[in-house]
Amino acid sequence: MITAVFLCLISAAGLHPKGLESDPAFGSGIFGQWTTDRFGLPAYLYTMDERTEPGAEWDPKVKPVSRLMWTQIGNERINAAAFNAGFVELFYSEAGTYWLNDYEPGECAFAGGFGWIEEDGRFFSTLLTHNPDAKILRRVFGMGYFEKELETGELRVRELVFAPRGDWPALVAEVTIENLSERERDLDWFEYWDLNPKELLGFVPPALLSQAAERKAFQMRFHAAQRLLAAESKKIWGPEGGFPPGPRLRDPELPSYFLAQVEGEVAGIGYDQARIFSGADGWIGDGAGLRGLELSEPNNRRWSAEALCLVLRSPAKLKPGEAKTLRFLFGYAKGKQPEAMVAAMRAAGADQIAATAALWREELPALSVPGSPWMDRELKWDYYATSSASLYDGYYQRHYVPQGGHYLYVAGTNGATRDVAAFAQSLIYYRPEQAREILEFIMRSQEPSGRLFYDLEGYGHRYLVPYRPSDLDLWLLNAVVEYVFATRDFDFLDLEVPFYPKEKRESGTVYEHLRRSFIHLKENVGIGKHGLVKLKFHDWNDEMVFLVCGPNPVDILLTARDGGSTMNSGMAAEILPRFAELAEMHGDAESAARARVWVEQLLPALQAQWRGRYFNRAYSAFGKEYGADYIHLESQIWPLLAGNVLTEEQTRILLEEIKTKLMDPSVLGMTISSTLAGQMFTKPGEQEEGGIWPAMNGPAMVALARYRPDWAWQQLKQNALAWHADLYPKIWFGIWGGPDAWNSAASARPGETWFVQNPLLALAAQEWPVMNTHAHSEWLWAAARIAGLNPTAQGYVIDPVIPGDFAFVSEIAKIESQGGWLRGSFRLRGEGRLCVTLREPRSAYTVMVDEKPVESVTQNDWISFDLPASKNQKITWQILPKP
Repeated sequence: MITAVFLCLISAAGLHPKGLESDPAFGSGIFGQWTTDRFGLPAYLYTMDERTEPGAEWDPKVKPVSRLMWTQIGNERINAAAFNAGFVELFYSEAGTYWLNDYEPGECAFAGGFGWIEEDGRFFSTLLTHNPDAKILRRVFGMGYFEKELETGELRVRELVFAPRGDWPALVAEVTIENLSERERDLDWFEYWDLNPKELLGFVPPALLSQAAERKAFQMRFHAAQRLLAAESKKIWGPEGGFPPGPRLRDPELPSYFLAQVEGEVAGIGYDQARIFSGADGWIGDGAGLRGLELSEPNNRRWSAEALCLVLRSPAKLKPGEAKTLRFLFGYAKGKQPEAMVAAMRAAGADQIAATAALWREELPALSVPGSPWMDRELKWDYYATSSASLYDGYYQRHYVPQGGHYLYVAGTNGATRDVAAFAQSLIYYRPEQAREILEFIMRSQEPSGRLFYDLEGYGHRYLVPYRPSDLDLWLLNAVVEYVFATRDFDFLDLEVPFYPKEKRESGTVYEHLRRSFIHLKENVGIGKHGLVKLKFHDWNDEMVFLVCGPNPVDILLTARDGGSTMNSGMAAEILPRFAELAEMHGDAESAARARVWVEQLLPALQAQWRGRYFNRAYSAFGKEYGADYIHLESQIWPLLAGNVLTEEQTRILLEEIKTKLMDPSVLGMTISSTLAGQMFTKPGEQEEGGIWPAMNGPAMVALARYRPDWAWQQLKQNALAWHADLYPKIWFGIWGGPDAWNSAASARPGETWFVQNPLLALAAQEWPVMNTHAHSEWLWAAARIAGLNPTAQGYVIDPVIPGDFAFVSEIAKIESQGGWLRGSFRLRGEGRLCVTLREPRSAYTVMVDEKPVESVTQNDWISFDLPASKNQKITWQILPKP
């Protein structure tokens, strides 16, 4: 009772944000302010000086307290983490997962992305941890870049590190040095990037990942004409290296590293870490190791990666008031020569920040809501964060968007397929070509039986991670069906895609992959004792078997064979009828009929899980029921979306239960459950014990939009990063990035995220609380649906729930409401007739298509009309009041 009263008070106090929603900088927190950068893009101006201000200190829980904060910069192939202290780490995932230049200051490994200025024997560093006297003028976390501007020794230094938009495995570092004095200056700039490959492999402790000497053996080479310093890895897979001939858990051939100067003169090279960091304190000492760098051929020996770094010395003579810009490329080459990579980037203009900014600007979506200008920034930033999270897999030879967060970037677990499918679904309306490639990537990992992988491991390896989930087929079917219906790209269904492993050369069309997913779901996952889709070894919740069985090892083993999942069953009831429509349109009447029959068989068992006010969650093999005593959000969403599971009265009761038990007690988005009991490894108000999960709140918002548009709209606001930052301004994560789950108001640490620490396990989203794609993607997807985009087999139902006037613009659709009248456009990826359905206006109207009146059909307060869609061609529509 005390807890319930407490939560009611919290809810009442948190109905409105602290800041003004009319302020474009709403949701900035105490660490800086949201702004528009010189490129016209949203950016975060980071103003806190973490060197001195106590508010910068935060607790990762499983590591010592920290003052480091970071953001994601990425393109289509790479991700990097840019830190407030001024260094940048580059991530690699083409054949295994590594931080290529891991920051380990105790080992003289400082990552890179900074440098030193030398003048008259004195050195100034732009790494803020080693220049406490530098005046910080500006630091910006931007779209694809990190910028810092410092003043030191009457010099202004601006460093900008960015990931060039496109498929490039390199970062660009741009350095501008300006002479603020009234005398001529004769300087040297030393650009520094480290070699410190840190391998990450899920469920394998780092201490067990010992590296054979030859695995980390590098040979130095300098290419004078290209001003390129390269650390060449030992080549195993051919003269220029490459990839293994088949799946391997660990690729013994690391990529080569390179640092190239593309603007400015190179006067010296360095690579011997011990020589450069010769000071007793692990720093550069008097700088003798830098000062003596000249142009000379590197010695021919092989070096350990940890003994190497890459440094280029560039002279800069500056008159009073003069500025000089230097530009560098730091990256890797796998199966290619670094020289070829650098030449290609220069030829494409990829070393120019203006070109990257222009590409981002051209593809950004927009959401104009009077009185809430921050929502446009939120949409744009979430799009950037989702799309730029992309990585490339060398085995499957496709790009994909990972979940990231602490799972990938700390623990090395690169999963799960359900998450990758959800990210593809989020990108459908904004960058359909990227969504299409991600879906193809998933299908390339599918076995001929229809079975999908849980995670990515090494180079095309699988099954080290023990999870064998039951829900993966459903997430793939859901995403592909929505992609095809939303884009009208029916040609995608005929694309030939190999099955895993590709070495067996078995392939099938996209549709065949979907058909086998359905067969796998029906026959290999199947239905268990209670008539529900089996739980197997977990469903969406990777701990569900343990939660339902408790500490009973026999029940755990048997539940992996015969447990039941109410959530899976609800998903099947919602997704399979749409798959049946797709199958029918593709000429597969047999699969369509089988899917519909299977759903009809499931419905009575699913409806039997109704517990008076909500559905339960799961069963163990011994018949232990989980979720009968309190509501779990994830098993309620899909019956609401399905529309054929609940009676009208049950729907009303369930919505009220979600409102009172999951929405009202939370000042952020709705919680995953109403229980606050806590578990062995879970604290009250965290994770499944009342935590907040964007992965479920996305589809939950879409479900609410069907029944309570006002609730859906409020939830869209409360699930935004800006809302979190406004309510918890002293927590840095939640401003420009976030984890997979938030702690709710019931937690002892509200607004932060979860951690588990005991003698057997130390795992924490709190340790790496940003760069989890779910923090962005689900809001992105829900925004498109709440703006009114509801794809169907025939076309679109346009039913926006945003109150008042608004305008939503994405790559494939635009919807605008003015004075209650709707208009919009489509730019789809297929040909043919598109049926558009929307609510009938209250007064006389005319339907216009490409500015010409067309006929419409009215039925039950809805009107429908046809659009003749042409591939990649814009077609407009509008509803006008009759004069």
